[in-house]
Order: sequence, then structure tokens, then C-alpha cells
Amino acid sequence: MAVAVKGGRAVAYVCDGRRVEAWLTGTVVSGRLTLRSKAGDTLVGTVGNGVSGTVVVRGRSLPFAIDTADPPAGLYRSQGNSAVIGWIVLADGSQVGVENDGTPGPAPRLDPARLSATTGGSTVAARSIAGDETF
Repeated sequence: MAVAVKGGRAVAYVCDGRRVEAWLTGTVVSGRLTLRSKAGDTLVGTVGNGVSGTVVVRGRSLPFAIDTADPPAGLYRSQGNSAVIGWIVLADGSQVGVENDGTPGPAPRLDPARLSATTGGSTVAARSIAGDETF
């Protein structure tokens, strides 16, 4: 899971790196997160030196606590005509993500320095998610 916060808005991405994923957007008010996906998944939590709370994805409730991280660690997304790819890049450089072209599967490796990845023989552009986007 990764959460990006900018001002009073936030974006979270939850994925298992294989098939399950959820993009959630919402607000941050007085350090309290309230996010929701188009499918009805939810996240409530608090922002401080990290983020902690509870996320409900596909009816499964999971507590979480994550630390802050400096770039290139963070949340990234690519959206083309036929696929959406989400990546979480961790502080140690490891990555997890899902490519969803109608049949979700593991995301290709992201090059955070170039903001690109190769999938199906084609290069796709990615962008860093700041937290104020909506999906």
C-alpha cells in the first residue's frame, strides 16, 4: 500500500502484485484520511510521521501502518488506452504493482528515473502521483 497526500487531498493504491488492486481518493482533514474507490473500497486513517488506519478492499478489512519515504520511493501510475498500471516503489528500491488491461497481472518493472516501463514490447510513460489527483 502507498498513500500520497497533497494539501487536503489524498490518493492510496492497494495491491497484492498479482491480481488485486484498488485506487482510492479522498480528503485529509485535520490529519484524518477518508478515501473511497469507485468500486466502494474504503480507507480511513490518520496522517502523522506516517499513515495508519484500516483499508477495506473487496470486503476484506486490513489494518495498516506505513512510514514516509523519499523519492524515488512513492506511488506511480500509467494509464493508456487499454491498460492501467500502478506501482509502489519502496525505500529500498523494490517494487510491487498490477497491470490491468481487463485481466490483472503483475506490473512490469518501472524505471523511476525515466518514468517508464516496457510492457508487451512497448514503452509506456508513468507519472508520480502527488495526492491531489482523482481517478
